[in-house]
Amino acid sequence: MSFHLTALLLLIPALLSAQQPAAPTVDFKKDIQPIFAKYCYQCHSVQKKKEKAGFVFDNVERLSHDVGEGRIIVPKKVDESDLIPIVLGVDGKKEMPPEGAKLKTEEVEKLRTWISEGANLPGIDIAAKMARQTRQRVREVMNWTSKEGKVIKATFEELQGDFVLLRMQTDNKVYKVPLTKLNPAGQIQAKMQAE
Repeated sequence: MSFHLTALLLLIPALLSAQQPAAPTVDFKKDIQPIFAKYCYQCHSVQKKKEKAGFVFDNVERLSHDVGEGRIIVPKKVDESDLIPIVLGVDGKKEMPPEGAKLKTEEVEKLRTWISEGANLPGIDIAAKMARQTRQRVREVMNWTSKEGKVIKATFEELQGDFVLLRMQTDNKVYKVPLTKLNPAGQIQAKMQAE
């Protein structure tokens, strides 16, 4: 066998492995879930029946609703994910948890790495979920009125129990709004959009 052919055969495995995405270095169950359990479950837990601001971190299916474009966790886009500014209390975000121990630097870095590697969740194909979101029909901007009469312009994303997810026209971010904060017409509008 010629030298060139031997060198090429030796190079093929290296070229093929270079094309494969790197395996995640952060595992949700081993690395991320313990952080959420330590700092978040006290206020954001299905099991404890505490769902402040509509967020829960102890139910992977429910957590997956907060992963996506414009959500609190944007896979592979740490700078667009509000989770990090929230745990650090920067960029005008209220620091979480509000009381008690704060996340250690290495825990924040694990969260950053988890997000940058795709924010994978056990049993949920986040990449497929993101692809579905991209293919979804363009939603119409609508007026939504609060009980106090304040009008905002936003698109309906989905209804999650007693919360409506609205994508604000001003910053293109998705917010969880309690149905009870909307006027009666807004509540009906949300339920009709969900059908």
